[in-house]
Amino acid sequence: MIYLHASEVISHGRLKSSNCVVDSRWVLKVTDFGLHEFTAGEAHVPGEYAKFRNLLWKAPELLRDRHSPARGTQEADVYSFAVILFEMHSRNGPYGMCELTPREIVERVVSKDENGLPFRPRLSEISSTPKFITDVIKECWDEDPLRRPDFKSLRTQLKPMQKGMKSSIFDNMMAIMEKYASNLESLVHSRTDELIEEKKKTEELLQDMLPGAVADQLMHGKQVEAESFDSVTIFFSDICGFTALSSESTPMQVP
Repeated sequence: MIYLHASEVISHGRLKSSNCVVDSRWVLKVTDFGLHEFTAGEAHVPGEYAKFRNLLWKAPELLRDRHSPARGTQEADVYSFAVILFEMHSRNGPYGMCELTPREIVERVVSKDENGLPFRPRLSEISSTPKFITDVIKECWDEDPLRRPDFKSLRTQLKPMQKGMKSSIFDNMMAIMEKYASNLESLVHSRTDELIEEKKKTEELLQDMLPGAVADQLMHGKQVEAESFDSVTIFFSDICGFTALSSESTPMQVP
């Protein structure tokens, strides 16, 4: 981004996580810049959801100005970078666990919240992130574009992130894979516990619905053999006041 801002391109204008790709050498590449003239005349019009979702990375000053330049500004790129940085640490999209629709989020960013404060992703969702990173994020999405740092300053501020990193690309790749495997293992354990709990509920439901012997056979994957009887007895019974009794009982108490 430092090179991009110093070049004739001047600014990216569409910076977001989907435009940051990793090549076969594990090197990050920034894409989709310098194409403003092409995209401005494209015939395809995205649906409302996609349209507003693409605006979640856009700086508020550009959202408010209908005549803002298509290529954006360098300050707006810094704002977009802050949203990407939040995504990296929250692992939950540009606005984390926010339950609002993309359109509602964009409207709040444009108009600020009910207290007149800028609407931004909740930093409480990344409370375990080092403070110097959250400080950088807050600086980068400042409401005043002139108070946002440039990418040269950001490179210096984020240098502590490289602490402990290996000089070899392969070593870094292995460290990343180990961290990913550890996170995946934790996720598998969590999902397994949920599966066991659901299985237990299903077994209890079977025991309530079917005779014990039949339920046990089904739970063990065995086939239930049909039984034939020479004669049967049908029992009819009438419970006095059953309607009143049912109205005072829970659904599980009625059977």
